[in-house]
Amino acid sequence: MWASGRRLRPWRSLEIAARSRGFHRKLRARIVSGSVQSYRGAMHAFAKMQNLDVWYAHLSADDILARWGDGLGRDALQSFQRAIDKAGSKDRLRAESKLTHIVDGEPRFVSEPPLLVPVEELFPESVVRDLEGSMHEALRGYRHTMQDDRRRLLESYRFVQIARKVVGVGSVGTRC
Repeated sequence: MWASGRRLRPWRSLEIAARSRGFHRKLRARIVSGSVQSYRGAMHAFAKMQNLDVWYAHLSADDILARWGDGLGRDALQSFQRAIDKAGSKDRLRAESKLTHIVDGEPRFVSEPPLLVPVEELFPESVVRDLEGSMHEALRGYRHTMQDDRRRLLESYRFVQIARKVVGVGSVGTRC
């Protein structure tokens, strides 16, 4: 990958995260090296697999523990379990209650600039109408590409609103 004439280093984020946690230099190097080796091994295994096998491949928390758990100390295992428990407590209903409220019987995004901003607060009404029209058109086109059972599931929902949400450091200032 190239950006601004410089080669991007995807493993740099592991180094930065380990540094921010106060890990010493040798441990950071082992983390980055181990991650690169693991990634290489996974890509090598995926290259031998059929497309559907790659598509459905996953790594569960139990798989992670079975593969790397013996190398972790008690504190790391407890931290891992806390992270798993925290992730398990998050679901779409919790996200909905946190990100939306009901206005005139309809769900609407809660405005929390700059992290979450409904499109109506960003653009004039004519631009909002155009964006919503484009969204309806894109959804209509997408619907026609789906298998019947999935199309019926999608049709049980309806488009309500668009918002801009910042979801991480890497996305600041970008639209998606």
